[in-house]
Amino acid sequence: MADDGDAPAAKCLFSERRFPTAKEALAHDQKEAGFDFEKFRSELSLDFYGSVKLINFVRSEVAKGADVKAVIDMVSRRLFEAEKYMKPQIEEDALLFELDDSQEARVDLAAENKALKGYIKSLQETMKKMSASMRTMVLGSDGEIRRIEVDEQDDDGDDDSKEGGEDDGDEDDDLPVEEIDPDKMRAASNPKPKEKKKFSPTDNYYFEGYSDREIHEEMLKDTVRTEAYRDMMYLNKDAFEGKTVLDVGCGTGILCMFAAKAGAKRVIGVDASDMIDKARQIVKDNGLSGTITLIKGKVEDVKLPVEKVDIIVSEWMGYFLLFESMLTTVLVARDRWLAKGGVVYPDKARLFIAGAEMSEYREERVAYWKNVYGFDMSCMITKQDHPTECFTGTVDPKSIVTTTAGFQDFNILTIETKQLDFTAEFAIEALRDDTVDSFVVDFDTYFDAGLKNKVALRTGCGSPVTHWQQTVFTLKKPLKLHKGEILRGEIIAKRQLKNFREYSVRITYWLNPDNKVTQDFSLDVGNDIDEY
Repeated sequence: MADDGDAPAAKCLFSERRFPTAKEALAHDQKEAGFDFEKFRSELSLDFYGSVKLINFVRSEVAKGADVKAVIDMVSRRLFEAEKYMKPQIEEDALLFELDDSQEARVDLAAENKALKGYIKSLQETMKKMSASMRTMVLGSDGEIRRIEVDEQDDDGDDDSKEGGEDDGDEDDDLPVEEIDPDKMRAASNPKPKEKKKFSPTDNYYFEGYSDREIHEEMLKDTVRTEAYRDMMYLNKDAFEGKTVLDVGCGTGILCMFAAKAGAKRVIGVDASDMIDKARQIVKDNGLSGTITLIKGKVEDVKLPVEKVDIIVSEWMGYFLLFESMLTTVLVARDRWLAKGGVVYPDKARLFIAGAEMSEYREERVAYWKNVYGFDMSCMITKQDHPTECFTGTVDPKSIVTTTAGFQDFNILTIETKQLDFTAEFAIEALRDDTVDSFVVDFDTYFDAGLKNKVALRTGCGSPVTHWQQTVFTLKKPLKLHKGEILRGEIIAKRQLKNFREYSVRITYWLNPDNKVTQDFSLDVGNDIDEY
């Protein structure tokens, strides 16, 4: 953590007062406003992410004019748990920066007792597992401890355990357990301490976000998105009649119900979020429980009531097509359960890129705060008004300076997970004399394979608006183009090691190959793709 002299002043939640530390600012909120942040944090058992959401929620509601009483009521009802409250409400919020430190310092007797009980329970579980698995610990010929994994059943349900100590050909199997070095045993059984939480999502956080009603409401009201799936099924009932359909990430169950209405014999929906409880009620209320089966859990972990399915449907796309998407999960489902000759919808996708001049958008946002009913409110301007990295927004087609080029295709029926990291080249032509200060990326998905009535879902800036909008990469070194000039480039996109749903993107672009410019972007929640 930075020295106190370098840290930004901590702004109170309910006033404009600022203090040297977050602790002092929160103490002022407690004394003057009657809002005890630490009390709520303790009573609601908030982890790091929950605390971040609480701070951002309070700031958001206060900015709307809510008083302390109203905020306390909303916090008590846990209305701060929506995914959108992971987004900071003010730039460089010191309350967020100091969360880790304050959380570590906030240890009372109850917390210690809880931690101790958890530790004891953990030790008991560890001892139980060690006792049950001692026979699988062996000392190899090279002196290293190894564990032999013993599966009770294979995929066919056959018992793979060996009786009577049958030799499976491993020369180390006959070594006695007592030859294991106790020090090595302890090193192998003691887990490494967990690293401090970082401002990035885990799978649990990802699924928790999809438990929120708001995000499903946004997707359902995205008529371009929802009607594309509906039309694909309703206009091609012959392709669904009598088939077994799997919906990966079923959410509210809307795609399951479309499939059932299109004539599917059986529909199975899988979702790891709590929204599936609502989905079950929705399916029941619509009289489709006899056709639709909903399973809660991760695709990687669950078992289906059937061996194979004929069709997989999934709305897996994210910003930049791949950011926070479920495509890897869809590929797992495809490889595990799709019958020979089966199809996945959408079955194809393509990424597009164009050059744009976006200064007018930024200037309009900044200009507003400079004159609000005759008053200068420039202090309200944040980094979201001057995006220097990437953001999502609905781009005016008039801002596009170049032609649009497709630069990466995905065949969902055949693609492998490793191909989700890719390098692609592009070439776009200037449509007029202008400056390119941004690259705009959008995508199309296609419902094509085996369908008489093909459907395309388009997210480009010339198409009807979707909740994906477009992803804009702001350039630190804009280029002046003359009509007809060809701007060339290369995009390298790789999943981040800390979270496979997040991406690192490197864009290199040039008019002259001897004068290339390279810029790196991070598509992650910590460096949020701001909504413009």
